[in-house]
Amino acid sequence: MTGATHFGFTTPPKYRFDPERGRTARVSLAWWSTGPDDRTPTFTGSAESPRTVVVVWSTDSTGRLLREEIDGWQALEWVMSAAVFSELAELHRDFHLGAHDVLVTGGPSVRVAPCRESVLRLAGDQNPELRNRVLAAVGAIERRARLAG
Repeated sequence: MTGATHFGFTTPPKYRFDPERGRTARVSLAWWSTGPDDRTPTFTGSAESPRTVVVVWSTDSTGRLLREEIDGWQALEWVMSAAVFSELAELHRDFHLGAHDVLVTGGPSVRVAPCRESVLRLAGDQNPELRNRVLAAVGAIERRARLAG
């Protein structure tokens, strides 16, 4: 996976995704150069700590989506290790990460695994209002990143 130009984030820590130890979160990669149907997700930052924007969905501790809390999502910056970035790049070769969410398990080393589908993409089909709210929040983070860069 290749990223776009490098932007600096000035996002306060409370707006950053930090996988909780022993808990699995479900995230949609949300920063695409021309939208979620594009083939290339956007990453910025250094090779040691790539970053992107994700939508973190309400889940139980195993990463199972809480459908009754679908509005409990957050758009957050995710600063990851180079190792996690490599794992995502490998996943993206087999599972287009615009069409599949990622389960992220926190711990001493973060683990990632693909989901069958993308909640963000399904939301666009079933609930355009939700998708528009999510994309507006993602856009605000992207604009902050571009202004800071």
